[in-house]
Amino acid sequence: QGGLKGERYVEDRLDLRLFAPEVAVEPGDNLRAPFARVEILKGCFRLQLSAPGRGEVLIRQKEGFFAPWVRIEAPNLRGEAQGFRSDFGMERIEAESPRFEFPAGGTFGPCTVEGGSS
Repeated sequence: QGGLKGERYVEDRLDLRLFAPEVAVEPGDNLRAPFARVEILKGCFRLQLSAPGRGEVLIRQKEGFFAPWVRIEAPNLRGEAQGFRSDFGMERIEAESPRFEFPAGGTFGPCTVEGGSS
């Protein structure tokens, strides 16, 4: 499939994985990519940040993710939105035109992120 894979560690523990076709590193170690896939272990989130032709993704080390479009899959949430912004822990999410679903009385399924927990 090609591209780049990166991992983020917090206090020596794997926190998230990033997959992108290419990444530009900017001042402050901020990253810019045409699109990216992210796996966040805590909460078991899979994010598709943007897509070909939909605009760039910006990952700011002190703030989190910025993407013109996102698809989110997790045991307790799934859907997509425009104008997505979030911290790395998916605790503070801002989005335009969100179309999210929440499971009725349970989960959509087990965690599918390697090493993840919901």
